Amino acid sequence: MFFSKINLYFINQYSKYVLKSLILFSALILILDFSEILRVTGQYNDVTALEIMIMTLSKYFNNITQLMHLVIFIGTASTFMTLSKRNEMVIFTTLGISNHRIIINILLVVFTIYLLFIFILLPINSGLSIVSQNIQKKLSNNGETNIYLAEHGIFFKNFSDEYFFIKADKMNKTAEEMLNVNVWVLDKNFVLLRTIFAQHAAIKKNKLILHSPSIIKKDSEIHLSEDISLDFKISPKNIIKSLGSPEQINLLKIPSFMTILADCGFSTSQYERYFYNNISIILNFLTMALIGFASSFNLVNRLFNKKNIIYGGICAFSMFFINDLIVTILLNQSYSIMLSIVITRFFLFSIVSLYIEKKYI
Repeated sequence: MFFSKINLYFINQYSKYVLKSLILFSALILILDFSEILRVTGQYNDVTALEIMIMTLSKYFNNITQLMHLVIFIGTASTFMTLSKRNEMVIFTTLGISNHRIIINILLVVFTIYLLFIFILLPINSGLSIVSQNIQKKLSNNGETNIYLAEHGIFFKNFSDEYFFIKADKMNKTAEEMLNVNVWVLDKNFVLLRTIFAQHAAIKKNKLILHSPSIIKKDSEIHLSEDISLDFKISPKNIIKSLGSPEQINLLKIPSFMTILADCGFSTSQYERYFYNNISIILNFLTMALIGFASSFNLVNRLFNKKNIIYGGICAFSMFFINDLIVTILLNQSYSIMLSIVITRFFLFSIVSLYIEKKYI
């Protein structure tokens, strides 16, 4: 029976030590993030304690999602180190519990952690990231322009001497020009003064330059005009930033968001990278768990071995950084983002799995 008392005991012990590892990392990260947020917000007088806490938690969740690989490695190594020191692994051997059976239990727990990561940890991170960004905008008084991305184009609400509501069908990847631009000009009382349409507009030095526009005034007559320059209080770089970082979007909604981005002419690379990174992160989780399993004790007689754990720790940390290095190199060579991330992780996971299968199972 798979869920026997021994299996349940092992799953309980393993889960407990992974949780302890998470708590240890959380305490260290929270202290560092809280200190960093205090330093950054120290220049603002109107920041509240609640806002500082929200920004700290946002930074914490973002960091812990990136370090879950190491949380699992340390939790796995701690589990087997403890069980070996208490001679429980020897008892498992006496009862006929094979390494293969133990690994199945590890995979079950890690898969559960992956589901919690996708459906709980990442959504919490997304929500806190949005709130944190709004707080930062308020503190820096960078709320003069609002941007909204929809299936029908990109919408801007720009504040100057007059209110400009701007809609563009597309922008190029460098965000220096817009296509099929509509501008509604309103006065301070939100009374429509005129509507401007241009097939092409450029963004230069905080100006939106409409090329050969058509102007519709209150009398509904259409007037052709020379190029018009409007105050546009946002730079091309800030347009991209204002769309929101990938962390602010629910992971399951990113594919549809990327479709809208592509239709509007934006690059989707950073969102693709975030999506495939988190979808395939289970391969990293499993790799780290297997390294922790293999390095925490001598798998032949199941006794604790200090040399193994040092060697395993080096392998785990090396693989953690080497994987990102390989992916970065492949992305810079314009290979598919999905292949760069998923295939490299699968390759590293396969190497570790075959090593353990050949030597210990």
